[in-house]
Amino acid sequence: MKNIIFILTALLFTHQLLPVTDLQLGARPQAMGGAYTALGGDANSVYWNPAGLAGSEHGEFQFMHWMIPDVDQIMIDYLAFSYPMSAGALGFAWVREGATLEEGINADETSMSENQLYFSYGLELVKGLYAGASLKRFTISSDIGDGSGFGFDAGVLYQPFEAHKWTIAVAGKNLVADMKDEMVKPLYSFGTAYSAGFSENMHNITVALDLTTKEDINENEGMTVKFATGLEYALLFSDYSFALRGGFNSNAATAGFGIGWNYLAFDYAIVLMNEDTIGDSHKFGIVWKFPNKE
Repeated sequence: MKNIIFILTALLFTHQLLPVTDLQLGARPQAMGGAYTALGGDANSVYWNPAGLAGSEHGEFQFMHWMIPDVDQIMIDYLAFSYPMSAGALGFAWVREGATLEEGINADETSMSENQLYFSYGLELVKGLYAGASLKRFTISSDIGDGSGFGFDAGVLYQPFEAHKWTIAVAGKNLVADMKDEMVKPLYSFGTAYSAGFSENMHNITVALDLTTKEDINENEGMTVKFATGLEYALLFSDYSFALRGGFNSNAATAGFGIGWNYLAFDYAIVLMNEDTIGDSHKFGIVWKFPNKE
């Protein structure tokens, strides 16, 4: 079992580093099946599509912890920040993956850690058309060696009708990426989302769909297309909110909820894998929205 865990850990760090498959960070995006390319306006846009930053109406801070009960030696944490300015919006994110394995009679520890830093900017080019980009810095440290590199993400998001919250978006990850002379192939996501409010916007429903493609995903030769779709129902009041979420994708079924009070919110997502990989997992998120200046 320890050897299996070690292999899984190694795969997680070497293959997810620039990611071969999407880590799907953020409790709200994950609860919606990972369909988030066309949803913007919050700090999660730093990771999913930097163009969405330009739709931010307030600053925001997010923290997410990813718990994998079957492989408790692995820890993944995600920190994101966004802040709107007079022209566009800035974003920052930090992703940390860490793993520790005890081996042998003496229970010697083998450790690995990876950090990803995102520096992002989003801007509205013309009415309803947004664009954004992220510069990324990768570092990996382990008992068998260290490494570092840079990556570049970019995306666009378009809202055709001002009166309707329908968006379409395209995002590319690792369009330019370098990691110790290793060729990293880009990942492309195409998404659409629609949000509608009812009863004076007290009730809000959001549906989203993503298609993601990349060469050689999970050792499958050629271009592989994966899908994700999600649904959110939110009940909005002046001081608090409640949301139910669900979705599924090529790898898992997902569900979750969100509870908000004034500027603070708590999000939760559960991921039920349909493949024999690292097992089901839980994601816990805390969101703090900066009060708007009067």
